[in-house]
Amino acid sequence: ILYFIPFLYMFAAAVKLAGRKDRAENPHAVLVPGGKAGVWIASGLGFVVTLLSIAVSLYPPGDSANRGAFLIKVVGWTTGSLALGLILYFRGARAKSHEAQ
Repeated sequence: ILYFIPFLYMFAAAVKLAGRKDRAENPHAVLVPGGKAGVWIASGLGFVVTLLSIAVSLYPPGDSANRGAFLIKVVGWTTGSLALGLILYFRGARAKSHEAQ
């Protein structure tokens, strides 16, 4: 699940960046065929498929003895890993802001 979360951000960012005024003039920009509608379709499809992948990963394998424990482990480790990442990020941001003062 942790590997899929950045893809959700990337698909959302593609929609946001498609609205930039300098999109067509930027030589490094990758233009999606179909303009903004093409970006919405491609990003929306990618976002939905990624969400479905996350949902499928929550289902235990068929030979799993304890399906509840499987779900608790997957959700628990995912939540714990995200929480640890956020804690480290905000501690670093706070330390950086104190250095700037």
